[in-house]
Amino acid sequence: ADESTLAAEWPWSKDAGGEDFGDHFETPKRAYRDIKPVLRKEAQRREIEESALRLYDPYFCRGAMVTHLNSLGFANVINAKRDFYADIAADRVPAHDVLVTNPPYSGEHKAKLFAWLLEQHRAALKAGGDCRPFMLLLPAWTAKWLPWRTFLWAMARLRSGKLDTTIEDAMEKAKKLSNLSDQLEVNAGVFYLAPETKYEYEAAVAAREEAPFFGVWFCGGFPDNATREAAVAAIEKRASKEEKGTTACVIPTLRALVEAGHAVGVEQERFEALMDPAKRKRRDEGIAKLEDARKQKPRKRNYEERKKEKYVPKDAIDAQSLPARLQEDDNEKCCRHYFVGEGCTLGAKCRFSHTLQ
Repeated sequence: ADESTLAAEWPWSKDAGGEDFGDHFETPKRAYRDIKPVLRKEAQRREIEESALRLYDPYFCRGAMVTHLNSLGFANVINAKRDFYADIAADRVPAHDVLVTNPPYSGEHKAKLFAWLLEQHRAALKAGGDCRPFMLLLPAWTAKWLPWRTFLWAMARLRSGKLDTTIEDAMEKAKKLSNLSDQLEVNAGVFYLAPETKYEYEAAVAAREEAPFFGVWFCGGFPDNATREAAVAAIEKRASKEEKGTTACVIPTLRALVEAGHAVGVEQERFEALMDPAKRKRRDEGIAKLEDARKQKPRKRNYEERKKEKYVPKDAIDAQSLPARLQEDDNEKCCRHYFVGEGCTLGAKCRFSHTLQ
């Protein structure tokens, strides 16, 4: 496959500004095994068999996720080669109990997914119906990304009873990260599930580089705190039975994620921006505009050029009497650089006098 086959292989690829083969990596079975306790607990809450729990992944890759989840006992998995955004617009999103996905990272895919999840959660709360949990496998740095923090702010508002909150409200409020609490995850009913070692993804296209990021499960959308706490307890119970270092651990907040060394800093954010075609294009356009602006402005003389221009007295002054004259009260504000130094570099802008009394 090459770039010309991208849209045919993945019909949703252009719908959010993302056209990158880097979006298409299969999630390893180990990652699904890590969320199995949460899925089992959700099946128990719904009083159905694990095999009947409807799992939905709207972003088709090569279909390996169906095979992996089937092998873990979840037989009802929906993952078809369809345009997710077209299905949203036509109200054709299939009925499901849990959304489990490793979404594309380029363009606006993540932001569009967050907006849709928020609307689904709000609709369920308004109708008094059952909220559907989501489990998103994302790069760890997404936890400190403004659109995700904005989404958490809106989810927290919904959970507090402010059901008219929209993603637009959140974007207006959360214009910068400093406006947001570091306890947003707790308020939004979300937690992170981080593996002990990095997940190894399989590229859907031969000869593509391996995924450079550290993947973490972003788990939320639970109907209440009791359900969220039950999911966390199920994960911790399994971890206590497994050999240390072979399972994932729950991380409650962004601060804890940073302290664990998973949410990396500015260097990774810059790398992510370079990997994203849309962001790379915006960056290049911004640099080009700055270069054009610099060319249009008159160039300021640099320090070396200014140093070459010195102002000294034009008329001859008696060198022997000059020190005494400068000591006189009338000449105390005279520029010493102008009269006895190497010369004044400020000229008429100098705040000292260039005239002897």
